[in-house]
Amino acid sequence: MTQSLLDKNTLLLLACSFLLQSDQNLLAPHLTTVAHEFGMNDAQRDEKLGGELAMGLFLLGAPAALAIGACADRYPRKLLLVIILLVGGAASLGTALARSYSDLFWMRALTGVSLGSALPVTFSLVGDMYAPSQRTAASGRVGVAMSAGVGFGQAMSGFLGAALDSWRAPFVVVGVLFVALAAVVWIAFVEPRRGAFDDTGSDEDEPRADTARRDLAAVFRTPTALLVFLQGIPCCVPWGVIIVYLQDYLQADLGLSLERSAMVLTCFAIGGFGGQFIGGELGQRLYTWRKPAAAWHMSIAELLSVPPLVLMLTTSKADASFANLAPVAVVLGLLAMGPAQSSALALRTQLLRGREPRPLQSLRCLTIWEKASGQLLLQDWCERMVAGGPSSTLPCSAGASAPW
Repeated sequence: MTQSLLDKNTLLLLACSFLLQSDQNLLAPHLTTVAHEFGMNDAQRDEKLGGELAMGLFLLGAPAALAIGACADRYPRKLLLVIILLVGGAASLGTALARSYSDLFWMRALTGVSLGSALPVTFSLVGDMYAPSQRTAASGRVGVAMSAGVGFGQAMSGFLGAALDSWRAPFVVVGVLFVALAAVVWIAFVEPRRGAFDDTGSDEDEPRADTARRDLAAVFRTPTALLVFLQGIPCCVPWGVIIVYLQDYLQADLGLSLERSAMVLTCFAIGGFGGQFIGGELGQRLYTWRKPAAAWHMSIAELLSVPPLVLMLTTSKADASFANLAPVAVVLGLLAMGPAQSSALALRTQLLRGREPRPLQSLRCLTIWEKASGQLLLQDWCERMVAGGPSSTLPCSAGASAPW
């Protein structure tokens, strides 16, 4: 029996993934504006609003992912999803009301709780909504929704913030959408039967601690999973630079307006969105043809990500215009974001293929810890960059792209 990939439950799950990720980058277009409002200089802006907030996003998110991942094994996922959406809404509205850096930090940390908690619940639902043969496609759609949400949130924040001359307005809009979507999910989402496609039986009678230890042990016994975590930690640095700093760099260092920088990042998202489909299709075909070919594909994709990132970060202020930067942004998205996301899809395919749905949420919890470790590296990179003072962008771009 197969499940439609466009039914009501799937569309609601994709909407939740989209909206939850859209909150992640709302602050990125306004780093300089927020820094001036809170009395920070440029160095403090990069260190605190860039590095510390990015780390704080996962400070509570990582342990929350483990806690909610365990709850997803036992409690109704629909209820957990509604609670996660309400927490995300409270964090967004709280960010809009922040009156100090401390308020901002803890509200963004609360946002991390919703982001981290959503992954194990989402993929627990995927495991019970779809047969094993459909999980790769369903997981891919969730990944596309997440990527689209990140791009939409950053672009919307840039344009709406510029139109209303307020960095707080996008957080109010997203906070209201969170509450509205939580109501829709509570009314319309249908909880799938737990273990509907699991032929190995139910673990309801097993003690929770034993079940959790078994699930985590199953993940760590998978060599592919270990490689995923190890390669993903340093790769958070270049992605952190793109997601957190790039738009503010275009404004503060290259002199683009808020609207123009938002348009450049939109071009980046468009290129990445197309590259995700192209690279994902290529990666799936290579994996079907020969598994080692998929590994080569992922390695080459990471190497191809370096030149466009270096080119973007070394553009001189004299050459910085939307006409010049937009094509570079599209290529950067196509070669960096697209193949990188398709690499994640290919890795996700290998992890999902042949695995029971029960350990999937434990696996997703551990990816949050991977990102948290990567954010510590990003924070250290930010501190070193700030300590070095304003210098050529070449060392910064080389340091940012080195993990790829």
